Amino acid sequence: MKKALLFGLLAGFGLLSSLNLPLHAQTGAWFRQTLHPQMSGTTLMYCGESVAAVTSEQSPVIYFFDVFTAQWTTVSLKSVKKINKIVVNGNVAVAYTDSLLIGYSALVSGWDTLPYQGEVLPSYFEPNPFGAGENLAWFVTRTHAYIFDGAIGKWKEHEISVPDNYQSGDGSFWSRDNYAAVIIYRGSVISPYMLAYSMEKHAFCELDEGGTCLDDEWKMNYGFFAYRTSGDDQIRIGYSAFKNRFEILSFQKAPLVSFLARNLKNVKENTVYAFAYSQLINPPDGCRLYCHGFDTRSGIWSEYSWDYSSTDFEFSGFYCGGQVAMLPVRNKKTGEYSYMVYSGKNNSFTVHFPELFRDATPYGTILGGSTVTDFDTASIWFHSVETGRTKYLSFSREDIMSPVSGENYVCYRNYSRSHPDSMHVYAFNGNFDSLLVFMAPYGYGNTSSNENIVAFGTMLPNNTVQFYSSVIHNHNHLLLPENIEYPMTYVNGKLAFVNYLSFYGIYDANTNGTFSETCSKLKFQCGINVISLFKNGNQFSAYSSYTGKFHELTPPEGTYDVYAGTDIGLFRSLGLKKVYAFNGLTGDYVPLTDLTSDVFNTVMGGSTALVLQGNNVWAFSPLHATVSVPAAIAIDGGPDHFLANYPNPFSEATTVTYIVPKAGKVLLMVTDLRGQTLRILVSDVRQAGKYTVVWDGLNDAGKPVGSGIYLLSIIGSNFSEARKVFLIR
Repeated sequence: MKKALLFGLLAGFGLLSSLNLPLHAQTGAWFRQTLHPQMSGTTLMYCGESVAAVTSEQSPVIYFFDVFTAQWTTVSLKSVKKINKIVVNGNVAVAYTDSLLIGYSALVSGWDTLPYQGEVLPSYFEPNPFGAGENLAWFVTRTHAYIFDGAIGKWKEHEISVPDNYQSGDGSFWSRDNYAAVIIYRGSVISPYMLAYSMEKHAFCELDEGGTCLDDEWKMNYGFFAYRTSGDDQIRIGYSAFKNRFEILSFQKAPLVSFLARNLKNVKENTVYAFAYSQLINPPDGCRLYCHGFDTRSGIWSEYSWDYSSTDFEFSGFYCGGQVAMLPVRNKKTGEYSYMVYSGKNNSFTVHFPELFRDATPYGTILGGSTVTDFDTASIWFHSVETGRTKYLSFSREDIMSPVSGENYVCYRNYSRSHPDSMHVYAFNGNFDSLLVFMAPYGYGNTSSNENIVAFGTMLPNNTVQFYSSVIHNHNHLLLPENIEYPMTYVNGKLAFVNYLSFYGIYDANTNGTFSETCSKLKFQCGINVISLFKNGNQFSAYSSYTGKFHELTPPEGTYDVYAGTDIGLFRSLGLKKVYAFNGLTGDYVPLTDLTSDVFNTVMGGSTALVLQGNNVWAFSPLHATVSVPAAIAIDGGPDHFLANYPNPFSEATTVTYIVPKAGKVLLMVTDLRGQTLRILVSDVRQAGKYTVVWDGLNDAGKPVGSGIYLLSIIGSNFSEARKVFLIR
């Protein structure tokens, strides 16, 4: 995003002073809202990451809870209305009645209502014309498209025309990151109407003759890809929210090189699409290959052409990863492979000759988010588009298991001739530009992975679960009891959980630490930064990736159920009359002590939870508490604040000023709005006083983070505070 957008962002978000979040203590607290006496029907309760909403089927009000401000906001509907639907996701919550749209954004701690026009589209099946992404929500009628923009806390509307014969399923609606999209398919017409909304520009962009946007892998981060055929023309369409425009690529019909499906399960950033087509330019076998790549961040098409002989070369199609695409090309005469690699980071093509030789059967062409790899019978080739560097590994291929890839890594396993009870593990990490090789016991077992962790089990008498962390590029293992043959392994965020009957183990990718225990009556949930469990029939236990340890609690009422979100856990005691929240940021259990009757319902979100009891609903915030805290020294952010930064917004670096009122351990970190920790700026003991540190816009791996809104949080021995910061690239 260009620096010229700075003034638009300032205007959209208000004065810089409004970016400061209130002073708060670290333990977290419950906050009560008494329900309106005219509410009737089923109570509707939903939680997102940083916002929650409560109402009922018939109600004169909707209540919103904001984790950042720890305040309930009551939006009056002026009379009892039927609430047709309410959706809460990420940082926004939206609802609609028969005539009114209601929305709340935790990004700006504000709400907006808007009367809408037109009949709501039918939605008996997905996709639904009313929904929400992390920061944007959509609502579509036969005459208008409405977008709730969480960055400014306002509804936006755009007039559209929907065919009279529209049926459920004739549209496609979604939102990811900083954009929302509306596609209306018009019967037999193959060029649907396309409408996109950019949170970067706070504006719509439409295309009357658009294209087909297929599976979710085409609904990418920061934009999407579509196509259509029009007579003799092939049309390819890319949309970028940063540019807020459609880029159209046209070419005459030609033999298309097939597109090879990709697995994006472990990829965080999906920004690239690439394809190729071939034309005969010099009969009988002289051809030209045209390669095109589109990245939603740059918003432009890149082109590369190559002249070849169809007698000498063959290829099947592009493999597409998150931020990279690759086309393997085989020399029929020599068996050697070369690779055309498209980098979304540089929006350019490069050709690589790793000297891999094999027959026509593909072996291991694997892509991660920013890494590519392939192998033959003698060596493995790794390439990182982040660093532009290549590594080779010589090995004797006997029986290699399916590689596992993620955002910045590829992990191989293969058997070892010299050690028949063992196998080699090869983990290449593009961010570290490093190849890690280690031995593990031989055997197949349950394998789980995500963008941060690979966890796989083995089945020998000394069976183990092996772990690889892409966060710190290291490995560890967990030795299992001999009677465990098939342990179940779960990964979420930067935590892994291993479970088999009464045995459990935990792996923390931040520290490379493992923990295990044999207990009875085990029940658990694995969240992003928190794992909640009860064991031995009467004990609550929670592990926090922030504190790096377990926190135990034995409630006198006994244990009943456990939940886990992004940064918090929730525990219900036996008898359903007491609830404990676990604050993963600090390791504190915060009981809800004012309950006088059974808990009717509980709802878990990312960083908040709701508890319904009688005519009261309670919401939890891990960032605030009702207890007093020491007064802070005045800093640039204003009096009674522990944290400030300048400039804000910033494009290259921002200086963070923080106050420590009492000597002790201090944690200062940057997280995204999903709760993922991006950078630890301070984790050390500090004496009382005033300090400064610079955040250069990089994450812990040294990789630049994208334009957007982030949370700067400080946690001390008796204080804490959070602040929104804005990065503009």
